[in-house]
Amino acid sequence: MGAWPVNYAASTWRETPTGFGCNIMASAAVYDLVLSRHRHILAVALVAAIGVTSSATAQEDVVSLDSDLVALELTVTDAKGEFVTDLRSDEIHLFEDGEERAVDFFEASRRRDMTRPVAVVLALDISGSLTREEVELQRESAMKFVGLVRPESLFSVLTFNHEVNVLQKFTNEAKSVGKAFDKVRDVGGSTRIFDSIDHGVRMLTKTPHSRAGRRLRRVVVVITDGFDNASTIAPSELVRRASAAGVTVYSITIPSYIRGLDGGRTRAITILDATRLVAATGGSDYSADSSDYTPIFKAIAEEISAEYQLAFYPPEAKRKDGKFHTLRVEVTRPGVKVRASRQGYQSPGK
Repeated sequence: MGAWPVNYAASTWRETPTGFGCNIMASAAVYDLVLSRHRHILAVALVAAIGVTSSATAQEDVVSLDSDLVALELTVTDAKGEFVTDLRSDEIHLFEDGEERAVDFFEASRRRDMTRPVAVVLALDISGSLTREEVELQRESAMKFVGLVRPESLFSVLTFNHEVNVLQKFTNEAKSVGKAFDKVRDVGGSTRIFDSIDHGVRMLTKTPHSRAGRRLRRVVVVITDGFDNASTIAPSELVRRASAAGVTVYSITIPSYIRGLDGGRTRAITILDATRLVAATGGSDYSADSSDYTPIFKAIAEEISAEYQLAFYPPEAKRKDGKFHTLRVEVTRPGVKVRASRQGYQSPGK
């Protein structure tokens, strides 16, 4: 397996766009069935707080990646759910269409702080009741988020119910993000979760691939009850678009509970859960059982910081054959779990 031609701490990516795809997951078919049976509009309380430590880095080298290179991120955890950040490249095996491929580029983050800039779309569900006090808490949380990550990072804010509205285009200014929350209007109505994520993905495709010499990590964070009843895009198509754009989706779900036969409470499966869209893009779902979202946002930031970055060159015959090719990653170290940001890629046609 190959390695970066510069040291891990300083190596960076500048990526030229290439087509990526993702497996059309069988569970996405559940969406059509579940959507026809659910027309729930649940109240949503949106409160978020985050503390992320950032640090200045020294002059950084830049590695240019051409359009034939296929890149992906990996999150690796142990049996306790802790991030594993000391994997060696020879412990990671990448398979394309079932055949093992050499990893041509490998970068491991061994730092706990966020060393790469992020482009984040915050998608807020306002289909339920939302008080002015809750909006103010959202504002304070967003300003902390913007102020504490790397200064090259970009943030956008959108809301959704029966329509999707962008309150703030991408900016790195905390004041601009804060002012976006003054624009929250038209609370209530139906819910378009998938359409809002799709809008965020399309916005992120227009962001640069790198800022200040560092590869930009593209993320959508959606805060919702998980019940969509008005979107027009199919989840399988949304997964494909997110994969093509290199976007990972994280969800913070305001949970509903059902009581089991034993009298205990179990979290109800939502339409968002049933499609497995979040997992298909390499993200995680967090259950918002508390009004304090600080631990959740810290977990998201830590996960991004702990990711491995891999890339490989497909065989010449597959680089422009216009077909979808599956990807699978295995780790030989016992007792660990791996989650990849992509499950495949779409090769461009000739």
